Amino acid sequence: MEECREQEFFIEMVDSGEGPEEAYLQKETKELVLSVCSQLKSPYREVAYEHFYMEKPMPQIAKEQNTNLKTVQTRVYRARAQIRRLMEGTGLERKGGGA
Repeated sequence: MEECREQEFFIEMVDSGEGPEEAYLQKETKELVLSVCSQLKSPYREVAYEHFYMEKPMPQIAKEQNTNLKTVQTRVYRARAQIRRLMEGTGLERKGGGA
C-alpha cells in the first residue's frame, strides 16, 4: 500500500516536471492551505476552499454556488483577512504586501 502511494508520488512528480523538493513544498503548502481554510466559519470556509485550495476563479465559484460574483469577491476578501489573522505569529505570514 505504502509502496503504491510512493510510486504515484514519483509518477506525478515526473509528469509535472518538478524536482523532489518542489513537489514536497507544493504538497506541504496545499496541506497548510486546506488546514487554514477548514478553520474558517461558513460561508468563508467554502469560498476559501474553492478559491485558495482548488484554485478556482471567482466567476466559476459564483456560478457553481448560484451566487452573485460581488458576493463571492467580498467573501474571498474577508476570508483572506481571516486567514491573515490566523497566520499571524506563525512565521508563515506573507512579508511586504497582500496575500
